[in-house]
Amino acid sequence: MSVLMGAALLSLSALATDAPKCTDDSVVLSQWQTYRAEEFSAVANNDGLLEQLYACLADPDPRLRDGIGYEGVMALFRNSQLGKAQQLAFFERLTTDLTTLTNDEHGVFLPFVVLAYSEVVRADRIVSYLSESQRQRALNAIAGYITQMQDYRGFDADTGWRHGVAHSADVLLQLALNPQLSGAQHEQIGQIIGQALQPNIRQHFYIYDEPGRLARAFAYNLLSPKVNIETWQQWLAQHSSAYGYPGWQAVFQSQDGLAQRHNKKAFFQALYATIAASEQERLVALLPSLQAALKRIP
Repeated sequence: MSVLMGAALLSLSALATDAPKCTDDSVVLSQWQTYRAEEFSAVANNDGLLEQLYACLADPDPRLRDGIGYEGVMALFRNSQLGKAQQLAFFERLTTDLTTLTNDEHGVFLPFVVLAYSEVVRADRIVSYLSESQRQRALNAIAGYITQMQDYRGFDADTGWRHGVAHSADVLLQLALNPQLSGAQHEQIGQIIGQALQPNIRQHFYIYDEPGRLARAFAYNLLSPKVNIETWQQWLAQHSSAYGYPGWQAVFQSQDGLAQRHNKKAFFQALYATIAASEQERLVALLPSLQAALKRIP
C-alpha cells in the first residue's frame, strides 16, 4: 500500500506537524517548477512526492498552492498518470478533508481541496472509476461545505485566491456533466446551487464572479433529461423571489436584502447570457421562465 493510500482515511494528515511539507531541503520551489515543466511525470510513482504535492494545497504561497498543488493534481488526473487505486486514494483523502471541514491558519487549504476535487470527479466523468455511492458522497460533501461555509474571501494580494464558492461550482459542473448521475442527484445539484445563492454571512456581496460560476454549473445541470422541465421552472420561480421579505421592494432599506438582490440578479443575468445564446432544446424551453425570473428582480 502506498503512503498516499495509507493516509487516505486520515483526516488532514497534510496539515499535521509531523507530516510532509510542500517544500523541504531536497524539494524547493525551483525543483517543483522542473517537475511542473515535465507535467509532474516524476511525481506519479513517488509516494513521498505525492505526499508533498498534497501538502502544497495548504501552502500560503500561491506559486506553490496554485501552480504546484492544484496544477499537479490536475496534470496527474488529466494525463492519466495514476492507477485506479491511486485515484481512489485521492478521492477518499479529499472527501475526508472536505467533510471534516478542516483548514489551515490562512484559510487556503479547504477551498483548494475543493478545487482539486473538481479534477478528481472530472476524471470519473471521462473514465468511470467511482461507484454510485461515492458520487453521492461527493455531492453530500459539497452540500455540507456550502451549508456550513463561513469564509467567503476571494482574492488577496498576499495569499492569492480562496474562492470556495466558485471552486464548489466547478465540482458541481463536473458532476452535472456525468451521465452516471441520477435525476435525484441532478435535483440535489440544483438545491446546492440554490443554497449557495444565499451566503451564510447574510450581508455578503459576491464580487468575484461566484454567480457566474454557479450559473455555468446550473446551465449544464439543466441539460440532463432525467429531470423534467417543470421542476426547473419551479426552481427559477422559487429562487428569484426575495427570501425572508414580502417582496423585492422591501429589500432596499436592508443591507442583507440588497446583498441578496445583488447575488441573485447576478446569477440570473449570467444564466440568461448562457441560455439565450443556446440552441439546446431544454434550455430554449426554459427561456420564458428565466425571463420571468429576471423581470421579477428589480
